[in-house]
Amino acid sequence: KDLAAPEPPPFCKWQTSGMLGPARASSGNEFLSKVRALRLKLFWVGLTAIETTLKCFSEESKEGLKSMKIQSIATLLAIAVAIAGCAQSTVQQLSQSSFKVSTTAAPACGPQGARNVAFRTAAVEVIRKGGDLFIIEGDSANYDGWSGIHSQGMVVRMIKRGSSGASDALSARQVLGADWQNVVAEGVPDTCT
Repeated sequence: KDLAAPEPPPFCKWQTSGMLGPARASSGNEFLSKVRALRLKLFWVGLTAIETTLKCFSEESKEGLKSMKIQSIATLLAIAVAIAGCAQSTVQQLSQSSFKVSTTAAPACGPQGARNVAFRTAAVEVIRKGGDLFIIEGDSANYDGWSGIHSQGMVVRMIKRGSSGASDALSARQVLGADWQNVVAEGVPDTCT
């Protein structure tokens, strides 16, 4: 069989002097020349296989790749939205003066972030219901190690001013800060920052 090395294209000229060793037309060592030629042929066979594989993509395969790209972009957008809105809270009325806040938060929030969102949600709800003073009567936290989701539950009792429990109660307005009106207008917090 002919083991003579084919002439590489100009962009691959380095192959004859780099990876394959110095190019010698007649080095006197025929075995070495054949080994170098075989290496070069194997290199070209590899390039040809890659080129053939790339050319063999049918239109359906190209459409499949486009579909995968679109799905990847959609997934990244969904993740970005999930990170931006990393917490979700629900409020369940328990009695005329009490309710439960249930918050789930993304792993990035951590347990403290979930607790803060639940606490701020409680303060917003107290003001929405026409009150200001409240006490946390029950508290529960849960961590799902598989998904990384943090859950926080709080049972909140609203306190009337002048009642016996008012001296120990927290002020929802103070919890939310000087800008409490805007915080209440924005609604239940959905980020743990």
